[in-house]
Amino acid sequence: MATTDVDSRSSVWSHAGFRNLWIGLSASHVGSQVTKFALPLVAVLALDASSSEVGVLNALGQLPYLLITLFVGVYVDRFSSRRILIVADLGRLAMVLTIPLLALTATPTVVWLYVVAFVIGCFTVLFDVASQSFLPKIIDRSHLAAGNGALEVSQASATIAGPAVGGLLVQLLTAPVAIAAGAVAYLGSVIAVFRTPKVVEVGNSVEKSKILRQIGAGLRIVFSNGILRVMAIVAGVYNLFFAGYQTVNILYLTREIDLSPAAIGLVFGSLGPGLLIGAALAAWMARVLGYGRAIILTAIGANGVVQGIAVVHGNGWTSVAALVAINVCFGVCGLSHAVLMRSIRQAMTPDNYLGRIAATNRFLAQGATPIGALLGGFLAATLELRTALLVMTLGMLSVVFILAMSELPKIGKKLPEPVTL
Repeated sequence: MATTDVDSRSSVWSHAGFRNLWIGLSASHVGSQVTKFALPLVAVLALDASSSEVGVLNALGQLPYLLITLFVGVYVDRFSSRRILIVADLGRLAMVLTIPLLALTATPTVVWLYVVAFVIGCFTVLFDVASQSFLPKIIDRSHLAAGNGALEVSQASATIAGPAVGGLLVQLLTAPVAIAAGAVAYLGSVIAVFRTPKVVEVGNSVEKSKILRQIGAGLRIVFSNGILRVMAIVAGVYNLFFAGYQTVNILYLTREIDLSPAAIGLVFGSLGPGLLIGAALAAWMARVLGYGRAIILTAIGANGVVQGIAVVHGNGWTSVAALVAINVCFGVCGLSHAVLMRSIRQAMTPDNYLGRIAATNRFLAQGATPIGALLGGFLAATLELRTALLVMTLGMLSVVFILAMSELPKIGKKLPEPVTL
C-alpha cells in the first residue's frame, strides 16, 4: 500500500504518467468548453432556433448525468480507465466534426444538434468518471491533493478561456466552423492520454455479475462507511441549494439591485481567479492544517461569505466591488474544498470500486441540480428575491453542520487508507 503522508517530498510532476494525463485532461477541458459555448450558437445563429429549442438543447447535454452515470461507473471499474478516456474523446471528436461537415455539404437541423448534444453528454459522463478513477492508479495516493489541484487549475483555466476562445472563433470563422476547434482539442487529448504509460488495473478482474448488482455494491460501500456517506450526502444537499442559488442570484442581480450586464459580467468573471487560487492552495492547506480542519474552514469560508450577497444594496461601484470580493473568496474556498473532498474519497476507495463510487457521488450531485433549480425558481416567484437568495445561501451553509458532526474533521495530515470490504 502506498504511503498516504501529505508531507511526501517528491512532486506529482515527477510522474510521467501524470504529466501526460494533465496535458490530455487540459486539452479535453478546452474542447469541452469550446463545444459547450459554440453548440448553442450554431442553433441560434445558423438555424435561428427559438429559446425553447435552445433550452432543450442544453437540457439534453446534461440529461446523461441522470440516465447513465451509475451504469458508467460499473464499466469504468470493469475496463481500462485509460482506454475509456481515449474512446470518450474520440466519440466527442466524431460528433463535433459532424457539425462543420454538415454545414459544408448540407444544412444541419436542430434535431441533429439535439442528437449531438445528447451523445456528447454521454461521452462526457464517461470521460468524467474515468478521469477521476484513473488518477489514483497512476500517482501515489499521497499526491492526490496536489494532483487534483493541478487538474482543477487546468479545468478552471479552460472554463475562463474556453468561452473567450470560442467567441473569437465564432466571430472569425462562423459557429459551425469554429466548433471544429473542439475536435482539435479532443484529438490533442487522445494523443496525450495514449502516451500515458499503461498501468496494472484491477478492473478487468471485477466480477462480471449483473450490472444492477454491481451498482448496488458501489452504493453499499458509499452508504455503509461514515465518511463516504457524509460526502455523498453533502454533494446532494449542497448542489440542491447551489443550483437554487444560481437561479435566484441572476434574478437578484438584475432585478433587485439593478446591475448592468457589464457589471454582472465582471462579478461572474471574478470567480475565475478565485478558482485558480483555490486549486493551487488545496495541497498546501492539507499539509499545514490537515485535511479535516481544511475542509471545515473552506466550507465555512465559501458558504459563509455568500451570505453577504443578500445584504448588498444599490448598483454603485462599492456594491460591485463587494460582490467581486465575495466571488473571489467563494472561488478560493469552494475549489480548495472540492479538491480536498475528492482526494479523501479517492484515497478511501478500493481500486476496483473507483468508477462506481465516483459515479455515485456524481449522480447524487447532478441529480439534485434540476430539483434545486426548480426550487430556486419557485421561491423567487413566491418570496422577495432577497429572502429567496438568503434561503438558498443558508441551505448551502447547512453542509458545514453536516460535515462538523461527521468523522471528517478528525482526518489529519495523512489521507485515510482504502476501506476494507
